[in-house]
Amino acid sequence: MEKISVIVPIYNVEEYLGRCIKTIINQTYKDLEIILVDDGSTDSSGKICDNYAKKDNRIVVIHKKNGGLSDARNAGIDKSTGKYLYFIDSDDYIELNMLEDLYHNCVDNSCEIAISNKFIEYDEKNFYEQKSILADKVADSIEALELLLLSDPAIWNKLFLKDLFNNIRFPKGKLYEDIITTPFLFEKAKRVYFNSNSYYHYIQRNNSIVHKKFSLKKMDYAYNAKELYNLILKKYDTLIEQANAYYILVLTTSLTDIYKERKKYRKEYQYLIDELKKFKKIYKNNKYINKLKKIMVWCDLHRLIFFVNIIKNIRKR
Repeated sequence: MEKISVIVPIYNVEEYLGRCIKTIINQTYKDLEIILVDDGSTDSSGKICDNYAKKDNRIVVIHKKNGGLSDARNAGIDKSTGKYLYFIDSDDYIELNMLEDLYHNCVDNSCEIAISNKFIEYDEKNFYEQKSILADKVADSIEALELLLLSDPAIWNKLFLKDLFNNIRFPKGKLYEDIITTPFLFEKAKRVYFNSNSYYHYIQRNNSIVHKKFSLKKMDYAYNAKELYNLILKKYDTLIEQANAYYILVLTTSLTDIYKERKKYRKEYQYLIDELKKFKKIYKNNKYINKLKKIMVWCDLHRLIFFVNIIKNIRKR
């Protein structure tokens, strides 16, 4: 068995951190290097990391000046010594057999990446399983990119061969950095395993980056998605319709986010409207946009009505 380096970026998550770390150290796959990156936390998160390091010699703690999520992940990559890399956000947690299963998915099928489904959790009684991967299969890089566009570019439900990160790092200072990192890793991989099981528990916190009040930094979601969209248009003719579907859903999600602040951020709001207008003819006939399923994937349930109204208004203009 080969070592997996698990990288955990940490910033002020004392309430959730213990649960996250416990699900890592108790994995059925034991050959782990657990890198806890304390990104300048001002609560007790740093002390929690140090306490766990005293109990488990597989844990390495990095205390650094706050540089953001990407910078913390990059610090973990630079410190890592494993053959495989796995990333988990510190307020989330994973099933205890996740790493073992994804490792065997890679090794047994000669794949450089393994990806799985996940659970979306609002609280212990309010959650659902997101089944964007419907069947277990091996895909080449182009098919894997297609499936990625139709599922989720997040970094944390995937196991990667570390060599894929040669010359690739997360863009420092940007939010939603997965969008412009994960696709390039998929592009480099010759084979990707898609696992239909769900292992990752993605926690929806009201004070998380995704759910905080709109700010200009949250426009990175749309800007990064456009960068990915332009890459697909330039290099992959067979994936244009899938790219259209992905970009439309990002734009509509961004519009729901900015809507209450649209008077304050008029320029950004108009940018999203203008971008979405480009697709008013495409949307109706795009076979990859299953309205109910895709809205469930990309928008919170309470945004459903607003999403539908946006599409209706755009198509009328």
